[in-house]
Amino acid sequence: MLMSERTRWLSTLRATNPPPARPISVSSTAVLALVLAFLSTLGATSAAQAQTVGKEIAEIDLSRWSIGSQNNAIVDISITSQRAIDGKLVVTNQTADGIVYEYPINLSAQSTGVQTVAVSSPFGDISLDVDLVENDRVLASNQLQANALGQGTNTAVAVFGFEQTDTETDLAVGDIKASFFPVEDLHTIGAYDTVVAEPSAVRELNQQEQKLLTSWVSIGGQLLIAGESGSIDQQLPESWTTDSQTRIADSGVIRYVGSDWEQQVTPGLNSVTGQEQFDYYDEGFNTEIFADAEIKLPPLGWLIATLLLYVMLVGPVLYLVLRISKKSILMWAIMPAAAVLASGAVLLVGSQLLSSRTSVHTSIIEVTPSGAYATSTVLLTERGEQRLVAPAGWTAEANNSGEYYDTRDASIRPVLEPRRDETTATLNVSNGNVGLLRMHGPVDEYVGALTIEVEQVTNDEITGSVTNNSGTNLTNSVVGTDQHAVRIGAISDGETVTFALQTDVDQQASPQDSVELGLWPNNNDTVNKSRWSNLRSSREGTLTGAGTVMVAGWTTELASPLGPEKGRTALVARTSLANWDQTRHGIRSSRVPIPGDEGYDTQIRQFIRTSETPTMAVRSLAESNVEVWSGNTWEPLTDGQPGGSITSLSEDLWLNDTLYLREQFFENPRFVTDLVPDDGTATAPDNVQRVSNEIDEDLDQEFGHYSSQPPLPPGSSDRYLIQRPSDVTYRFSVYPYSDAALSAQWYVVQDGEETALPDTFGGNPGGFDFDFSLTENTSYILEVTNTSSFESGYDLEVSE
Repeated sequence: MLMSERTRWLSTLRATNPPPARPISVSSTAVLALVLAFLSTLGATSAAQAQTVGKEIAEIDLSRWSIGSQNNAIVDISITSQRAIDGKLVVTNQTADGIVYEYPINLSAQSTGVQTVAVSSPFGDISLDVDLVENDRVLASNQLQANALGQGTNTAVAVFGFEQTDTETDLAVGDIKASFFPVEDLHTIGAYDTVVAEPSAVRELNQQEQKLLTSWVSIGGQLLIAGESGSIDQQLPESWTTDSQTRIADSGVIRYVGSDWEQQVTPGLNSVTGQEQFDYYDEGFNTEIFADAEIKLPPLGWLIATLLLYVMLVGPVLYLVLRISKKSILMWAIMPAAAVLASGAVLLVGSQLLSSRTSVHTSIIEVTPSGAYATSTVLLTERGEQRLVAPAGWTAEANNSGEYYDTRDASIRPVLEPRRDETTATLNVSNGNVGLLRMHGPVDEYVGALTIEVEQVTNDEITGSVTNNSGTNLTNSVVGTDQHAVRIGAISDGETVTFALQTDVDQQASPQDSVELGLWPNNNDTVNKSRWSNLRSSREGTLTGAGTVMVAGWTTELASPLGPEKGRTALVARTSLANWDQTRHGIRSSRVPIPGDEGYDTQIRQFIRTSETPTMAVRSLAESNVEVWSGNTWEPLTDGQPGGSITSLSEDLWLNDTLYLREQFFENPRFVTDLVPDDGTATAPDNVQRVSNEIDEDLDQEFGHYSSQPPLPPGSSDRYLIQRPSDVTYRFSVYPYSDAALSAQWYVVQDGEETALPDTFGGNPGGFDFDFSLTENTSYILEVTNTSSFESGYDLEVSE
């Protein structure tokens, strides 16, 4: 009662006599607001002054850039300075895990300097922040935002040993240009797929530079020598010194192009535009490398059990115990103490989990008889500043793994200082974070560590042997071509094992196919499938290119060239099928994804020959529209004959020992053409109508839907070849995308001649269905014609 009266009295008192205002709080707020406003004004003024002063001191131009090799972009950073500057250039690559590049800059007054940088550009994206810094003060800034896929970007070519040159020229094929970037030495060539060199400059290279150049060529680089054939033979491995103007050098190529080299720059073997740069096993990559580093969370069941136990102890159990003992007042002391003890226990367990982490790597080392090249991904777990030293000629790549840590956190951004003799990388790894870095470059110590020899090639089988001289035992070894692969298992150090590999000259694999992945086990402690897939897609045609046999084996006993000892390493070796007398004949075949070309539904391949290559013909394995580059334009070569065709090649189609073929693949991105020896009987088809699409012998419910690509023009037809090994009746449904009128006509093919069958279907606006019975082992052609006055696409569905 007394308490209630007191409460009512206090309420009445407050209502009639409100408490005085607190002038100190109001004053503090006002002062704070004024201070913030003043500081904001100062900041804005300072920013405006810095921008103005920056323009007065120096300007940065980023207008010249091109696409390079292996997901790299080449950018010229031009700096015009009004006064002497002794500072550094800071380049932040926002599209590649925030990698920061730092270059020393020394400029005299009233001068212009150019710093060429190679930055990783996954999927063709370029996003750079460039700052010119002196004594921690930013003198000038600029940004570059671009996408190479959408802007028809030139392809970058390094020029070595020339005092001056034009900035660009037409590429030898297509409508794209080559941009020339002069280089003073060769430590940056890993970002290019083509180097043009003056012979005397190559002859003056020291031993380290010669090894760098040899390794770069051996894994797919294209070296153009602006001189006579043989002018640098003393600097080349003996196996590369032949009489040919064009020489296949392991997985690369050397061309002697003479003094008029500007007109003979061809696409390199490793040109990439982004469309093949997908990391097919990105999730697996993170699982594998994070598991190797022992970065893991406690099991979910353990966490739930711990939480439930804590709730029970500080809840019902503690309440009952204290109530029975009549000491409930202790609840207020025991509960906070229990929370502190539980938090300490969790922190202790967490610190034990973190302390067990170790830095790890995944490396893929490509070994040739003349060079070796490594691509290494490292995951750094130790806290604090971590410093890595990469060998000369190494280049950084994007990791595409940002979901596992915030790449906007500047504390874990790799800071690279590229130099001629080495590149240093520094990362500050904070609590709860990790550092990721991927780089690639030459590794001389692995030359000849793994070799593969082909002994015999028949129509059905390739036999040979593999020798391991790496100093370590290999597991999960696989031998394969671009078509087939076979598991050969473990290979001990110093051991030679034999293999027998199926082959099929009538099938070639898609660039995306990786037959060896199916032979490697999942969740294995030596194989990192995602790193393999990522490298294979970014270095097109070099791991298992057409006309080669490859061996790949894995080990956990080799350290990364970047430092960490724990991890997984794949050793890879290749050999050419030049002695395969059914096809290839020493011809190097690779896909040429030229920047700015037609994109996903068109592929261009270049075939490189040597002087030993016999006269060749083009064999089309199915109906296919193939065009050849004549030097000025694309001209039709084959005209879609059912069952394939063989077309002779005239000598003038070989441009500097290179042949370019272009074909469309639409929904089935496989090579359907190849080169075979021309025995003099090959003729171009001229008496068979074009068949634009094919329904193959495996037609069933799963593959029963086809779309017209491109839309069918008025009065034109699409024709489908259909062959079945047994009698069957199908339901055919034709659905135009508009109110177009389409009709269907059947033909039977016997002895190469077509006979029209009497029944026709459709002819009115809208879609239509019809049934048709196919006779065993008989070839039919279904012709769909647009009888409207406007073009229209359509869907064709086939079901039993």
